[in-house]
Amino acid sequence: MHTFSEKNVVFPMQGKDIQNLSNSTAKIFQKKYNKKLFLESEDMPIHLSDVYIEPKLIDKNLKKRKQRKKDKIEGKEIGDSNAIEYIEKFVEGPEDKVLFIEGVAGAGKSSLLSKMATVLYGKDIFYKSLKDYLNLDLVRLKIEINKTFSLNDNDFGKIIFLDGLDEIWNKIDLNEFEDDLKFFLERGYKVVFTVRPEYVPYEMYINEIKVCILETFDMSEKVKWIEKYKMLRKEN
Repeated sequence: MHTFSEKNVVFPMQGKDIQNLSNSTAKIFQKKYNKKLFLESEDMPIHLSDVYIEPKLIDKNLKKRKQRKKDKIEGKEIGDSNAIEYIEKFVEGPEDKVLFIEGVAGAGKSSLLSKMATVLYGKDIFYKSLKDYLNLDLVRLKIEINKTFSLNDNDFGKIIFLDGLDEIWNKIDLNEFEDDLKFFLERGYKVVFTVRPEYVPYEMYINEIKVCILETFDMSEKVKWIEKYKMLRKEN
């Protein structure tokens, strides 16, 4: 599996390096991964890529209640996983589902997709911040995605990362959304959404989706982030 390592590139990427990135939408998210942190000075800023901490994902069991109880009795615990590794395997694997990454505000959903844009370097993956569609009264995702990425109904096997489904959820028809999910799956698309909790009624789409929860950082991870930041601040 080919991955893109920060050891191979010195951030920030400039000039010729930027021109060689996989596509224009990936370029936008790769730049986000190197954005300066909020309130950092322009002179010697610290960037997201400098202090990024790997989050974990937990599979959200969407089985019916009786099956969940049976799994627990049989000792089948839903484990956690390194988020980057999990998404890589999903994108490259055979699973016929749309993946939802659920996380509370500030959990790092957008940062995760920005990181993925560097890990999956060189792959023709399309990225979109869904809040760009806030100007629309109604959002039919299939139509808007095709227009945005110049795709059509005859395209197959595309990989699309869509950030912030909660931003436009009140503009989406629930039944049309199911049709859109089926449209993507019938064409072999690998689609990853990020979304906040309590927006999407997952039970409506249980045959088309799988859901993972982005864990908030525990105390050890928070300490690790602070130590990284302090070390960089000393160096600056």
